[in-house]
Amino acid sequence: MASNTLALSSALILARTPFFSRVRVTSVLSSIISRA
Repeated sequence: MASNTLALSSALILARTPFFSRVRVTSVLSSIISRA
């Protein structure tokens, strides 16, 4: 039950996160991976 609530809350957080924030996080992760 707790895992279902955690998955639901994380899905809601992702849904509420603006698109440009996700793009920014993805680009930052990509730059870190390319640097490593």
